[in-house]
Amino acid sequence: MKNIGLIAAAVALLGIAGRMAVSPLREVPSGTSLRVTRIIDGDTIVVSDGRHVRLTGIDTPEKDECYASRATAITETLSGVNG
Repeated sequence: MKNIGLIAAAVALLGIAGRMAVSPLREVPSGTSLRVTRIIDGDTIVVSDGRHVRLTGIDTPEKDECYASRATAITETLSGVNG
C-alpha cells in the first residue's frame, strides 16, 4: 500500500513542470521553469514564484490525520526540498 502512495507522489512531481494546477485555477505555460521551494503537506507545495500548488490527482492526509507527516516527508524527498 505505501508503494502506491510513493509511486503516485513520484508521478505527480515528475509531471509538475508542464502541467501543474495553481491557485487560482490556471495552467502554467509550457516551457515555464519553476523550483519547488517549500512543502506545505503531502499534496501542496510552494514554487519559486511564491504560488501554492495543489498536486492534482494526489490525495494525502491533512496535517492532523494519521500518516500526514509521512506523506509530507515523501513529498520532500521526491522534490529534493527539506522542510
